[in-house]
Amino acid sequence: MEFLQSDSREPRIIKNRSGEDIGVAWQKLRLGGGPRVATIETLSYVLLIAGATTIRDSSAIAALAAVLVAFVLAVFIARSMTKPLAQMTRAVEGLADNEPIVVPTGASGEIGTLAKAPDGR
Repeated sequence: MEFLQSDSREPRIIKNRSGEDIGVAWQKLRLGGGPRVATIETLSYVLLIAGATTIRDSSAIAALAAVLVAFVLAVFIARSMTKPLAQMTRAVEGLADNEPIVVPTGASGEIGTLAKAPDGR
């Protein structure tokens, strides 16, 4: 454990005897003017990064949910914008068959303006 011989206090990731990664932290002290003592704490790498893994997974789930909500809203908005246009198209197609014209007078924008226009008679 060469890191105990240096004055560095930075925690490290090292391999244990089995070749698995572990986190190591230590503190060196001099007890009552006597010998130096080092306290070492180790933690398996899986437990060490458990918090980061949880945050990563939660962020991925939140991002996926946001994308799904955005997709549903986009479909809803697209349908609400094209519905009056489809109604107007059907009304114009009905002119050829002498069917009564039902136009979307409640629509907003250009389609609503066109539907509310006088019939020109």
